Amino acid sequence: MEKNDRIWQLLARKLAKEATDAELDELAALWKQQEGDAEIAAILEKNWQTFPEVDMEFLDATYLLHLQRMQEQGIVMGAAHHNDTLNAPADHIHPKKSTFKKYLIAGMLPFIIILLAAGWWQFSKKEQQTIVLPVTQSVEIPNEIVTKNASKTKIILPDGSTVWLNADSKLWYYKSFGNVQREVYLTGEAFFDVTKNPAKPFIIHTKLTDVRVLGTQFNVRSYPNDKTVETSLIRGLVQVTLHSRPDEKYFLKPNEKLVVLNVPDSVNTPKNIQPVIKNLDENIVAIKNLTPLQQDDSLKIETAWTKNRLCFTDESFDEVAHQLERWYDVQFVFKNDKYKNIRLNGSFVNETLTQALDALKFSTNFHYEIKDKMVTIY
Repeated sequence: MEKNDRIWQLLARKLAKEATDAELDELAALWKQQEGDAEIAAILEKNWQTFPEVDMEFLDATYLLHLQRMQEQGIVMGAAHHNDTLNAPADHIHPKKSTFKKYLIAGMLPFIIILLAAGWWQFSKKEQQTIVLPVTQSVEIPNEIVTKNASKTKIILPDGSTVWLNADSKLWYYKSFGNVQREVYLTGEAFFDVTKNPAKPFIIHTKLTDVRVLGTQFNVRSYPNDKTVETSLIRGLVQVTLHSRPDEKYFLKPNEKLVVLNVPDSVNTPKNIQPVIKNLDENIVAIKNLTPLQQDDSLKIETAWTKNRLCFTDESFDEVAHQLERWYDVQFVFKNDKYKNIRLNGSFVNETLTQALDALKFSTNFHYEIKDKMVTIY
């Protein structure tokens, strides 16, 4: 008999109060050779006395199921246990041979650690490794694409759709993408050129909105620190739904954008503030026309970044600073908050950070200092 089988046999006899003094001494000696196992055995013994009566047929089936799962992972229980359970009909198992099984399954339900320990004890000691039993519902790990500041990337999704991901952005989707519908999740900014497939809608989930399309070109900007979340349509048709108002649907036509005020936790706004939010509803959501570049009417400011142009018009310095941070991989600090509200216009292609700041301050009186990656406005 293998040493591990002998341990289980002696432990079962001890729990059943059938062990002789010699067998108890033998068990104690075997425990000393199994580092860390005695502590688990102590837990088993402690809870054995207080565990209520259970349905043994149910636990027996549960025990066999776990043994089968352990075998599928290459965790082989002792030969005696294998023959007595998985290969032999239940009504042909000898009562003495099933004694240990009966005790083990009675303790297994509230103390799954015992079953895990069983797998470890019975596994070959020649190679120590961590054993993880399969769970009933596996956690699906998403495919994730992340861009850092001052970088962009192009992605081809499994359905052939193309996504351009702007700086400081993250796009992820699950293995189920395309099974029934095509769903992706976005933080940051991305331009989508979606392959048309009426049978499988394409949905983009952001912090505040869900954008649903069939096949089209559009831009979604949803940075956590920006004041607005925007969906800009170039071609086709999109439907936008707000998480805070799921019954309302907004449809965009080409050259339109939906602008949503980024109100933190607006869904769970306290009741005493609800009237204020209600009065602001017309300003929380707005449909506007896209803004063409003065130099090129065919290019829109909302999607200029896809052509490696940083463009903004009549935006506060505070908002522009966030864009500059992502574009040049720096951090802005305002020593005087009055400069945050200055309205700025700009269009940059290959300009350095210094050149861009010099151009912006030409029509204002702010000063700046650059040290490492820190830009101080004063």
